[in-house]
Amino acid sequence: MKLRILPYKSFSASAKELVHALGRKAILKSQTKPISRTVRKKVLLNWGNGSPRFDMTGVTVLNKPAAITIASNKLTALTKLKEAGVNVPDFTTVKAIAETWIDEERIVLCRKLLRANSGRGIVIAKEVDQLVAAPLYVKYIRKEKEYRLHVFNGQIIDAVEKRRRQGFQENTNYNKYIRSYEQGWLMARKGIALTDKTKEEAIKAVTALGLDFGAVDIVMGPKNKPYVLEVNTAPGLMGTTVQSYKAAIENWMKDL
Repeated sequence: MKLRILPYKSFSASAKELVHALGRKAILKSQTKPISRTVRKKVLLNWGNGSPRFDMTGVTVLNKPAAITIASNKLTALTKLKEAGVNVPDFTTVKAIAETWIDEERIVLCRKLLRANSGRGIVIAKEVDQLVAAPLYVKYIRKEKEYRLHVFNGQIIDAVEKRRRQGFQENTNYNKYIRSYEQGWLMARKGIALTDKTKEEAIKAVTALGLDFGAVDIVMGPKNKPYVLEVNTAPGLMGTTVQSYKAAIENWMKDL
């Protein structure tokens, strides 16, 4: 049986990495062609595609499109997570409420784009006059640690910590509030010590969004309390993380 991997875009590097790692067990799925009727077991791993252009009737799908659509929108994802009791930062769509947070000497992240990554579309507001019109305002969590936990089928399969790139603090792109590679941060795995509560919140977040797998960005706030920021359904993959997904997928396929 070959696993079909459907990328969110045809040139997704991470989806191709996964196909390469799985070798003969997987192929990259076309964006438009339905799975052939001659295929005995129609199994598809959906890599971040919220709007596939073919019928999925009769196909076993890991990460259904409807769940990906919710997860990839910052507002709907936070709303769903909060409803499920997952620890998330305070957020609002009302600018006046965001103003009260700044009056309380808190920093606000104005998210001008609901479907974006790597910090795109975020305006940092420390003063009321820095607030801009946005569909989502998030209260910034003062944090010491930020992790990305990869969850697959209810299990943590890999974990990395976002750490400052050496010598990057002097670079004009450095940003201590938005921890992306472009802003001077990288993923490291040495010396990570995760609490059980942190792991529980990551697994809970993926389940709450109706996903089978995802990469959970989670920060440690005051009193070491974990807060889920988002769940990525098509995370970047390299090295050990690719092998972690390979092992998890192969183990899952044994039961099919």
